[in-house]
Amino acid sequence: MPPLRNAHAVSVELCQCLLEDVDAEVAGLIVKGAIEKQVRGYMLTSGTMTPALVSEWLCSAMPDSLRSATLPSMARAVELVVTKAAAEAAAASGVGGPLVAAAVAALGASDPGPSGQ
Repeated sequence: MPPLRNAHAVSVELCQCLLEDVDAEVAGLIVKGAIEKQVRGYMLTSGTMTPALVSEWLCSAMPDSLRSATLPSMARAVELVVTKAAAEAAAASGVGGPLVAAAVAALGASDPGPSGQ
């Protein structure tokens, strides 16, 4: 996935809403960070990058106060995006079957969403 698609996916997961409803300023800062740091999909799914590191990159264009407030939620959003992408890839290839579906369902159920943040 190119940096823009990664930024959009994480923005949607972070804000728990449609892309059209994400705050334009926050989305712009996330996109800027993704493009400047060249955050690509293979980097996220390779297993060599942690959600915390990717979150630092995505938040790199934010002012310090917004960055510190956003980093924990951003790391969780990155983790969810990667898990969902891996599950979709596994399902498309026929690998994992019910186990992958159960893992994704459990991950979604444990996500507190916007009200639990």
